[in-house]
Amino acid sequence: MKLFVLSLLLFAFCNVLCQTNRESAFLKIPDTTFIKSFLWDYVSQPHLAGTRGSFLVANYTYNKMLEYGLSNVSILESQALMTYPIRRSVRLVEPVSYNASMYEPPVSGDITSNNTQSVMTYLGYSASGTVEGQLVYANYGSKDDFDYLASMNISVQGRIVIARYGAVFRGIKAYNCENAGCIGLIIYSDPADDGFVRGKTWPEGPWRPPKGVQRGSLQYLFRCPGSPDPSRYHECFDGEPESLVPSIPALPLSYEDAQPLLENIKGLQAPPSWRGGLNLTYNIGPGPSKVVLSVELEKSTRTIYDVCGEIPGSIEPDRVVLLGNHHDAWVFGATDPSSGSATMLEIIRSFNILKNETSWEPRRTIRFCSWDAEEHALIGSTWYGENQPFLNTTIVAYLNVDTAATGSNFGASCTPSLQPLLQHVTSLVSDPASPNKTIGQNWNGVCRPMGSGSDFTVFIHHLGISSMDLGFSGIGAGVYHSVYDGYSWLSEKGDPGFLYQQAMAKIWGLVALRLADDKVVPFSYRAYSEALYSYLTVVEGLLGNQTEVKLESLQTAIDRFAKTADRLESDKGDLLHESDLNKISKFNDKLSFVDRNYFVVDEGLPGRYYFKYLIHGPSFLSGYLGIPFPGVYEPIQAHNWTRAQEAVDTLADSLSNAARDLEGPAKIWIWIIVIVAILVFFIILFAIIVFLRRDKFTEYDPVPNK
Repeated sequence: MKLFVLSLLLFAFCNVLCQTNRESAFLKIPDTTFIKSFLWDYVSQPHLAGTRGSFLVANYTYNKMLEYGLSNVSILESQALMTYPIRRSVRLVEPVSYNASMYEPPVSGDITSNNTQSVMTYLGYSASGTVEGQLVYANYGSKDDFDYLASMNISVQGRIVIARYGAVFRGIKAYNCENAGCIGLIIYSDPADDGFVRGKTWPEGPWRPPKGVQRGSLQYLFRCPGSPDPSRYHECFDGEPESLVPSIPALPLSYEDAQPLLENIKGLQAPPSWRGGLNLTYNIGPGPSKVVLSVELEKSTRTIYDVCGEIPGSIEPDRVVLLGNHHDAWVFGATDPSSGSATMLEIIRSFNILKNETSWEPRRTIRFCSWDAEEHALIGSTWYGENQPFLNTTIVAYLNVDTAATGSNFGASCTPSLQPLLQHVTSLVSDPASPNKTIGQNWNGVCRPMGSGSDFTVFIHHLGISSMDLGFSGIGAGVYHSVYDGYSWLSEKGDPGFLYQQAMAKIWGLVALRLADDKVVPFSYRAYSEALYSYLTVVEGLLGNQTEVKLESLQTAIDRFAKTADRLESDKGDLLHESDLNKISKFNDKLSFVDRNYFVVDEGLPGRYYFKYLIHGPSFLSGYLGIPFPGVYEPIQAHNWTRAQEAVDTLADSLSNAARDLEGPAKIWIWIIVIVAILVFFIILFAIIVFLRRDKFTEYDPVPNK
């Protein structure tokens, strides 16, 4: 018996040692030379989804996946409803005349900015049409901003709104504008947010130059991502379908083009928080600025191309760790998304070297997917998530990187069970800016709640697959979605030397290695319960002194879940020495499938059928921002106490069900053993008492003397 125990311990030690050596070997492989080469291959030409450019980068990715040894490499084609610009204009007609140039000129030293194939500036899924009206300035175009206009008796009915980028997703701006009654929308980049107020502009510095324009999509992602084709509305709505695109024309402008429009708005002066960085008085209007806004877009169904390949697992091949990044871009997309695309190829190359030099085979399958049409509406990943029926029973976790590096500030959003894994991995990777420190030491160690705006959306919010989104940020807003987001900007300003893309390859790859190779998948439900307590605190703060919503049931459910989480941590330790593959597989599924089994509700969040995850969700007010307990959070924001209480009860029930089921048969058997042990104890005790008092029993004669 001692020999058996010793052999188990020796095997476990060797397994840990081998894994450590394998990870150390991997961390030495990612190379900036290859990242630089991959990046140039992606960004040398524009590659908007649905165009030949996007097909070419999909084919390039396909060939690289084959070259670096992936199996089952395929290009998955699907159809999507897309929009492309034919012509557009913005003309100031009163009180002076001005025609917006809407042109991003070449910049000296920027080697791709003079490409004549660059797509013209436009907003995807804008309505086509020509409108004329007075201008009203609406700050960021948030709901609060439109509420302020209403409170000041400033109507946007029949008028054109001009709002600046920032604070909320551009689709939210269009949604709010349309609901308020405006007939058109102009969104411009203000220098206070990403231009000269922040620092030197490109090419002298990293910030947006005067003629830089942010393209983007207006599709209502906050309702339902994916192609806005009515044929898939059944995925988005459980009742009467609503539009997923605006019905008003809209266009983006540079701050150089926006200045004459803003200068000629009079009326009420904007409050201090509404004032940007241009040298003018920010007034709200309406008028006397009058603008003619004209948009003509081609709306057509195009083929899009997702590219996937994998490294098959050796022990649990039907369990898959999925890594994803998108390859389409508004123009060149050096930061968004090609820094992530180049990083993913470098991980694939590095894993191939690891296989060849160490005979490594992952325990579980590692799959890589390069999505198409993310920029339009997360279309490629959403199609994949909705049309691959095996996902819910095979995917262990989804790991997303959109923009790998536009600075040195590491950040992440993830489901709470994955946070300790990321904390550990970042503690192993040096920070290029401070080699004596790790990325983990310069990061606060906290994963933000998962919002939206990238390809993880369908996996976590619709399917409930545990997910993670990673990136280094800092100064990328200055060229975001413009012609200047090219090779020159990224190599000179965003990530000189490609060192942070290299660091991302190490972090992203090592997280994948752990999830694919660990005998017991590295999910922590102790960390999950700690996050739940912090989310409860957020909700309590939001609720303030209101007493209409009772949170006691949620507190009790979290307490119970926390106790179960402690038990799971203990069970994980026991499984490290288990040799029965069936037991290990079942336990791993229990850990991997918690989010999708317990925290996804068929009816969706209140008012948003597509979004079904109870723990995190994108804010309906901002579009991108992740919020905790969204079904509770947003009704409280709206003072809908009845709906908030219903959501509290639903969440509490889900947590209680998870705690009950995760305790599982093991806990029942413990109680049975305890009860049996108590019974045996009392039987033995009774027997001992009877034995000790046997003489007294024999001395008693129940028959009276005659």
